[in-house]
Amino acid sequence: MFFLTGGVGLENKLANPAPSWLVDKSWDEICRMSDLKHFKGFKHKDVKALRDAVRRRHYSTLRDAISKVETSPYASELANSLQAARNLLERLTYQWTGEPVRHSMGYSAVSEVRRFKSPPGCVVDSVKACFLLVGTPLSKLKSWTLIRALLCRTGRDGILLQMAKYDPGKLPLTTYKMADSLIRKWHEEEVGIVSLEAATFWTWANTALNKKYNQIHRKTGK
Repeated sequence: MFFLTGGVGLENKLANPAPSWLVDKSWDEICRMSDLKHFKGFKHKDVKALRDAVRRRHYSTLRDAISKVETSPYASELANSLQAARNLLERLTYQWTGEPVRHSMGYSAVSEVRRFKSPPGCVVDSVKACFLLVGTPLSKLKSWTLIRALLCRTGRDGILLQMAKYDPGKLPLTTYKMADSLIRKWHEEEVGIVSLEAATFWTWANTALNKKYNQIHRKTGK
Protein backbone atom coordinates (compact mmCIF):
# COMPACT_ATOMS: atom_id res chain seq x y z
CA MET A 1 0.00 0.00 0.00
CA PHE A 2 3.04 2.27 0.05
CA PHE A 3 2.28 3.47 -3.47
CA LEU A 4 -1.05 4.94 -2.31
CA THR A 5 0.40 7.23 0.32
CA GLY A 6 4.08 7.53 -0.57
CA GLY A 7 4.90 6.71 3.02
CA VAL A 8 3.02 9.75 4.34
CA GLY A 9 0.23 9.15 6.81
CA LEU A 10 -3.05 10.76 5.74
CA GLU A 11 -5.87 11.61 8.09
CA ASN A 12 -8.81 9.24 7.78
CA LYS A 13 -12.13 10.91 8.55
CA LEU A 14 -13.97 7.58 8.56
CA ALA A 15 -13.88 5.83 11.92
CA ASN A 16 -12.75 2.23 12.09
CA PRO A 17 -16.04 0.27 12.07
CA ALA A 18 -14.65 -2.80 13.86
CA PRO A 19 -11.62 -1.95 16.04
CA SER A 20 -11.97 -5.24 17.94
CA TRP A 21 -10.68 -7.20 14.96
CA LEU A 22 -9.58 -4.65 12.34
CA VAL A 23 -6.50 -2.60 13.22
CA ASP A 24 -6.60 1.11 12.40
CA LYS A 25 -3.70 0.87 9.96
CA SER A 26 -5.48 -1.80 7.92
CA TRP A 27 -8.70 0.25 7.91
CA ASP A 28 -6.82 3.33 6.72
CA GLU A 29 -5.31 1.40 3.82
CA ILE A 30 -8.67 -0.11 2.90
CA CYS A 31 -10.19 3.37 2.74
CA ARG A 32 -7.35 4.61 0.50
CA MET A 33 -7.66 1.56 -1.71
CA SER A 34 -11.39 2.15 -2.13
CA ASP A 35 -10.63 5.51 -3.71
CA LEU A 36 -9.06 3.76 -6.68
CA LYS A 37 -11.26 3.24 -9.72
CA HIS A 38 -11.43 -0.56 -9.57
CA PHE A 39 -12.06 -0.67 -5.83
CA LYS A 40 -14.82 1.92 -5.54
CA GLY A 41 -17.26 1.05 -2.76
CA PHE A 42 -15.12 -1.77 -1.39
CA LYS A 43 -14.93 -0.46 2.16
CA HIS A 44 -18.66 0.13 2.25
CA LYS A 45 -19.68 -3.29 0.93
CA ASP A 46 -17.22 -6.10 1.55
CA VAL A 47 -15.70 -4.80 4.77
CA LYS A 48 -19.16 -4.08 6.15
CA ALA A 49 -20.32 -7.58 5.20
CA LEU A 50 -17.35 -9.18 6.93
CA ARG A 51 -17.71 -6.91 9.97
CA ASP A 52 -21.43 -7.66 10.31
CA ALA A 53 -20.83 -11.39 9.92
CA VAL A 54 -18.27 -11.35 12.73
CA ARG A 55 -20.61 -9.35 14.94
CA ARG A 56 -23.56 -11.65 14.30
CA ARG A 57 -21.54 -14.84 14.92
CA HIS A 58 -23.83 -16.58 12.43
CA TYR A 59 -22.11 -19.53 10.78
CA SER A 60 -23.41 -19.38 7.22
CA THR A 61 -23.30 -15.56 7.06
CA LEU A 62 -19.70 -15.56 8.27
CA ARG A 63 -18.71 -18.40 5.94
CA ASP A 64 -20.17 -16.61 2.91
CA ALA A 65 -18.52 -13.28 3.82
CA ILE A 66 -15.14 -14.97 4.20
CA SER A 67 -15.53 -16.82 0.92
CA LYS A 68 -16.44 -13.63 -0.93
CA VAL A 69 -13.36 -11.75 0.29
CA GLU A 70 -11.07 -14.76 -0.20
CA THR A 71 -11.99 -15.00 -3.88
CA SER A 72 -11.63 -11.27 -4.49
CA PRO A 73 -8.51 -9.78 -6.14
CA TYR A 74 -7.72 -7.84 -2.95
CA ALA A 75 -7.84 -10.64 -0.39
CA SER A 76 -4.22 -10.00 0.55
CA GLU A 77 -5.17 -6.49 1.69
CA LEU A 78 -7.37 -8.02 4.38
CA ALA A 79 -5.13 -10.92 5.39
CA ASN A 80 -5.24 -10.14 9.12
CA SER A 81 -8.96 -9.47 9.17
CA LEU A 82 -9.65 -12.63 7.19
CA GLN A 83 -7.62 -14.70 9.61
CA ALA A 84 -9.53 -13.28 12.56
CA ALA A 85 -12.79 -14.13 10.82
CA ARG A 86 -11.55 -17.65 10.02
CA ASN A 87 -10.60 -18.17 13.65
CA LEU A 88 -14.10 -17.18 14.74
CA LEU A 89 -15.63 -19.50 12.15
CA GLU A 90 -13.56 -22.36 13.48
CA ARG A 91 -14.71 -21.64 17.03
CA LEU A 92 -18.32 -21.59 15.87
CA THR A 93 -17.76 -24.86 14.03
CA TYR A 94 -16.61 -26.74 17.11
CA GLN A 95 -18.28 -24.84 19.90
CA TRP A 96 -21.33 -27.07 19.94
CA THR A 97 -19.61 -30.41 19.30
CA GLY A 98 -21.37 -33.00 21.38
CA GLU A 99 -23.16 -30.37 23.42
CA PRO A 100 -26.93 -29.85 23.66
CA VAL A 101 -28.32 -26.52 22.54
CA ARG A 102 -28.66 -24.41 25.66
CA HIS A 103 -30.69 -21.27 26.06
CA SER A 104 -31.84 -18.93 28.80
CA MET A 105 -35.40 -18.82 27.53
CA GLY A 106 -38.16 -19.43 30.05
CA TYR A 107 -41.90 -19.16 30.32
CA SER A 108 -41.60 -15.39 30.73
CA ALA A 109 -40.12 -15.11 27.24
CA VAL A 110 -42.86 -17.19 25.68
CA SER A 111 -45.51 -15.29 27.64
CA GLU A 112 -44.19 -11.89 26.55
CA VAL A 113 -43.83 -12.79 22.89
CA ARG A 114 -47.31 -14.23 22.58
CA ARG A 115 -48.74 -10.92 23.85
CA PHE A 116 -47.77 -9.30 20.56
CA LYS A 117 -50.84 -8.74 18.41
CA SER A 118 -48.95 -7.56 15.34
CA PRO A 119 -45.19 -7.90 15.94
CA PRO A 120 -42.54 -6.61 13.53
CA GLY A 121 -40.99 -8.98 11.03
CA CYS A 122 -37.85 -9.61 13.08
CA VAL A 123 -39.91 -11.10 15.91
CA VAL A 124 -42.15 -13.15 13.63
CA ASP A 125 -39.19 -14.58 11.72
CA SER A 126 -37.25 -15.43 14.89
CA VAL A 127 -40.15 -17.29 16.46
CA LYS A 128 -41.08 -18.98 13.19
CA ALA A 129 -37.51 -20.22 12.75
CA CYS A 130 -37.63 -21.82 16.20
CA PHE A 131 -40.84 -23.66 15.43
CA LEU A 132 -39.43 -24.89 12.12
CA LEU A 133 -36.35 -26.23 13.88
CA VAL A 134 -38.41 -28.28 16.33
CA GLY A 135 -40.31 -29.85 13.46
CA THR A 136 -43.49 -27.77 13.22
CA PRO A 137 -45.05 -28.03 9.73
CA LEU A 138 -44.89 -24.84 7.69
CA SER A 139 -48.65 -25.01 7.18
CA LYS A 140 -49.10 -24.23 10.90
CA LEU A 141 -46.87 -21.15 10.70
CA LYS A 142 -48.50 -19.19 7.89
CA SER A 143 -49.80 -16.38 10.10
CA TRP A 144 -49.02 -14.81 13.46
CA THR A 145 -52.43 -15.93 14.69
CA LEU A 146 -51.43 -19.56 14.14
CA ILE A 147 -48.00 -18.99 15.71
CA ARG A 148 -49.56 -17.36 18.79
CA ALA A 149 -51.81 -20.39 19.22
CA LEU A 150 -48.72 -22.63 19.24
CA LEU A 151 -47.05 -20.39 21.81
CA CYS A 152 -50.02 -20.93 24.11
CA ARG A 153 -49.40 -24.67 24.26
CA THR A 154 -47.75 -26.09 27.38
CA GLY A 155 -46.37 -29.38 28.57
CA ARG A 156 -44.96 -31.80 26.03
CA ASP A 157 -46.60 -29.81 23.23
CA GLY A 158 -45.05 -26.55 24.42
CA ILE A 159 -42.22 -24.86 22.57
CA LEU A 160 -39.84 -24.99 25.58
CA LEU A 161 -39.92 -28.76 25.91
CA GLN A 162 -39.60 -29.17 22.15
CA MET A 163 -36.52 -26.93 22.19
CA ALA A 164 -35.01 -29.00 25.00
CA LYS A 165 -35.36 -32.10 22.80
CA TYR A 166 -33.92 -30.46 19.69
CA ASP A 167 -32.16 -32.94 17.42
CA PRO A 168 -30.12 -31.36 14.57
CA GLY A 169 -30.24 -34.56 12.53
CA LYS A 170 -33.90 -35.38 12.20
CA LEU A 171 -35.16 -32.70 9.79
CA PRO A 172 -34.62 -32.37 6.01
CA LEU A 173 -31.92 -29.94 4.96
CA THR A 174 -34.52 -27.72 3.26
CA THR A 175 -36.06 -27.00 6.67
CA TYR A 176 -32.75 -25.82 8.09
CA LYS A 177 -32.20 -23.63 5.05
CA MET A 178 -35.65 -22.11 5.47
CA ALA A 179 -35.02 -21.34 9.15
CA ASP A 180 -31.60 -19.96 8.27
CA SER A 181 -33.07 -17.60 5.69
CA LEU A 182 -35.51 -16.25 8.29
CA ILE A 183 -33.03 -15.26 10.99
CA ARG A 184 -30.30 -14.29 8.57
CA LYS A 185 -32.26 -11.17 7.64
CA TRP A 186 -31.87 -9.77 11.14
CA HIS A 187 -29.29 -9.08 13.84
CA GLU A 188 -29.87 -10.17 17.41
CA GLU A 189 -29.64 -6.50 18.41
CA GLU A 190 -32.50 -5.58 16.07
CA VAL A 191 -34.78 -8.11 17.74
CA GLY A 192 -33.58 -7.06 21.18
CA ILE A 193 -34.57 -3.45 20.54
CA VAL A 194 -38.15 -4.63 20.10
CA SER A 195 -38.04 -7.12 22.96
CA LEU A 196 -35.19 -8.71 24.89
CA GLU A 197 -37.34 -11.77 25.46
CA ALA A 198 -38.02 -12.07 21.72
CA ALA A 199 -34.27 -11.89 21.10
CA THR A 200 -33.85 -15.18 22.98
CA PHE A 201 -35.78 -16.87 20.17
CA TRP A 202 -33.30 -15.51 17.62
CA THR A 203 -30.39 -16.63 19.80
CA TRP A 204 -31.75 -20.13 20.20
CA ALA A 205 -32.41 -20.54 16.47
CA ASN A 206 -28.93 -19.24 15.63
CA THR A 207 -27.31 -21.65 18.10
CA ALA A 208 -29.41 -24.57 16.86
CA LEU A 209 -28.44 -23.86 13.25
CA ASN A 210 -24.78 -23.61 14.17
CA LYS A 211 -25.05 -27.02 15.80
CA LYS A 212 -26.46 -28.38 12.54
CA TYR A 213 -23.67 -26.78 10.50
CA ASN A 214 -21.14 -28.32 12.86
CA GLN A 215 -22.71 -31.73 12.30
CA ILE A 216 -22.44 -31.28 8.53
CA HIS A 217 -18.83 -30.12 8.87
CA ARG A 218 -17.88 -33.21 10.89
CA LYS A 219 -19.41 -35.51 8.28
CA THR A 220 -18.04 -33.85 5.17
CA GLY A 221 -14.96 -32.07 6.43
CA LYS A 222 -16.09 -28.92 4.58
